[in-house]
Amino acid sequence: MKNPLRKVAALLTAGVMALGIFAVPMTARAEAYPEYATRIDILHHADYHGFIDGFVSASDPGAALFAAFSEFWASQNPNRDNVVMVAGGDNYHGHPVSNFLMGEPTVWLYDFLGVNYSSLGNHEFSFGSVERASEFGESITFLAADLFVAGTNDHPDWVQPYTIIERDGAVVAMVGLMTSGMSHLVSNAILSNFDLRTPTIGAYMSDGEVAFADNFNEAWVNDIEVLIQHLRDYYGAGAVVALTHMGTGGGHGAEAEVLAHLVDGFDAIIAGHTHLVTNRTVNGTMLAEAGWHGRTLGRLSFFFDEDGNMISEVRSEMTGPANIDGEPNPYSILNFHTHYAFQNDNVQAVYNAVSAQVDLFWDEAGTFLNQVVGQRGTPGAPEGIEDNTVLRNHRNQWVTELVQNHVIRNTTDADWTNTVLNDWVYISNFGGWRNMGPWHWEAGDDVTMLDMIATMPFNNAVLLFEMYGRDLVTLMSMEAGGATMDPPEFGLNGGQPAVVSGAVRGERVDDFVYGGVARPRYTWYFANGEPINDDDTIYRVIGSNFIWGGFGSNGGDRFPFPGNNHGDALGMTFISEPFALLADGSLVAWTDVPTDSTIWEEFGLMLLRDAMIETLQHRAGGNFQDIVTLPADIEGLEEYEYEYEVESIEEVEETPVVEEVPIVEETPVVEEIPVAVEAPAPSGTGTVVNAWYLNVRANASSDATPVGVLRRDDVVTVLESVGTTHVWHRIQLGELTGWVFGRYLELNA
Repeated sequence: MKNPLRKVAALLTAGVMALGIFAVPMTARAEAYPEYATRIDILHHADYHGFIDGFVSASDPGAALFAAFSEFWASQNPNRDNVVMVAGGDNYHGHPVSNFLMGEPTVWLYDFLGVNYSSLGNHEFSFGSVERASEFGESITFLAADLFVAGTNDHPDWVQPYTIIERDGAVVAMVGLMTSGMSHLVSNAILSNFDLRTPTIGAYMSDGEVAFADNFNEAWVNDIEVLIQHLRDYYGAGAVVALTHMGTGGGHGAEAEVLAHLVDGFDAIIAGHTHLVTNRTVNGTMLAEAGWHGRTLGRLSFFFDEDGNMISEVRSEMTGPANIDGEPNPYSILNFHTHYAFQNDNVQAVYNAVSAQVDLFWDEAGTFLNQVVGQRGTPGAPEGIEDNTVLRNHRNQWVTELVQNHVIRNTTDADWTNTVLNDWVYISNFGGWRNMGPWHWEAGDDVTMLDMIATMPFNNAVLLFEMYGRDLVTLMSMEAGGATMDPPEFGLNGGQPAVVSGAVRGERVDDFVYGGVARPRYTWYFANGEPINDDDTIYRVIGSNFIWGGFGSNGGDRFPFPGNNHGDALGMTFISEPFALLADGSLVAWTDVPTDSTIWEEFGLMLLRDAMIETLQHRAGGNFQDIVTLPADIEGLEEYEYEYEVESIEEVEETPVVEEVPIVEETPVVEEIPVAVEAPAPSGTGTVVNAWYLNVRANASSDATPVGVLRRDDVVTVLESVGTTHVWHRIQLGELTGWVFGRYLELNA
């Protein structure tokens, strides 16, 4: 029979980046597996963001397919105990259901799959408090060697700097590192109790080499190198891996590449943050980033001899893209259901269990999320317009104007009240508006709470600023889009662009230099045609706590507001602390607001999301107070976390599939590695573990004919055992007699 993988292998050899579960690694190393005594696999992914299904985008495979693929790929290691699953940070926040349930869907999935370790991403703090991030740390071990309690050399008690993975005498050490961007991606209020000593701070790639800014600290690089050597000397680590939330490119830069150049001693770097699929060697170190939203899974394989020495380079593989030459790729997670391996008993069981649990999460959240809060006003993008940038701007303009309208109608403080709508400018962070669809809509279409949470998933509060006209013009001019862009957008130092509402850009007048780059400067007008003076005239500007960042700290996504670091770099003049808008229309000094954003609604702050909802209610003649705003009772989820384990699956699988899907190893093991251990003597009984269903075969071979099926937790009589490295047991259960693979049977004492 022809090998069904031959065509895929040929495509890969031709340079197609389509790494599937049996495919050649992107690094193009196609040599056979070395002869080894122990193989340890690390399955990794990054930036899952709680995406339990394809609600936001049809390109997201969802938790069930991701879990099914993880189960199948893990089964390819001859010893299932030698497979470790890890995450590259930004695990919980993003999908509206996960946001509403405070990240619990990801907590459940990781517990179900056995995802044991994670780097610490910036979105672990997106629920607004250190406390919630530390609660996640109760169900998974966060690794962060660069996070310290302020003013000390101690790590917070909810993280640890590294972990040791020991299997059969072989040791892999894993060191956790954050991104150097934490300081401008997480609020200063949250980070004020910590010191960040990430070795890549102040370092960046320039013309293929590492360059350094004034805030680079070589001592932090040395600290990590000393730690790596300690792990090798004290624990006997044959391999050391960095589990990071550092990106491999894009808007946040190739920080993981910087790490590979700066720090000696890592055998591999697991990356994240930039939502890319990367699999390459940099400065002798394997660099692997496995996409986002569960669309990609990576596998690092380490091979050791009997003395625990690594005997070959790290093998790195990635699942493939959803399509190749316009055709669905069954080797991708999205299309895994079309692959023959999807019919495997264990894969099916995992898929069914996770699918059922996802349904329960939707049931829990649906009553709240399906509330209609208003209707869309201005129709969507004009017919025939498909340009991604224009459509995104159009959507962002709509939600930005909702917030602006709320502020104008509801601010009651006499010093801030302005009855002329067009005299207010609202600057919002483009990156905060997360829901990319629907692109087209009709006036009068319903808007639900689900739309609101999908669009603004963060607890960002409405802030009001005083700003000199010259600084406002500078801010709005930063990297403005083309002359036809409406509304204009800008970005700073690779940060997210912004959306401006209430102002119109005029002609280009001159340039100014910032960060060594010449940037255009424009004249600006209010929507009523009145010019915005480029001088010391003081204007009132609407913004949020995220883009402000706090006095003396970095603004979110690098926005230069007067009083934060980026504003200082532009020479902006700080006038006064901003005010926060309360739900009753009054104002409170931002310095008097609690730092824990999880209690902001209780405190009375008006959040951006609530401001949008209030405007929609106002336009529809409704009452904002009638909208349910209470958070979910996530404690109630615990009683059915594991409802869809073995029992429920047995009810669904009335006729289990007997024929096992053949597992095609990249290089089949022909001769076992000799070891000085005889096959274990039969112990009388054994229990089925690590599998929902286990095929019983006529002979001690995976090619032998299946003669029956065992279920998880079945207790069988062990008649005999053969093999050394790969052990098979002949078992009996009632009238069923045959052979099962040893790693699925736990011998009873």
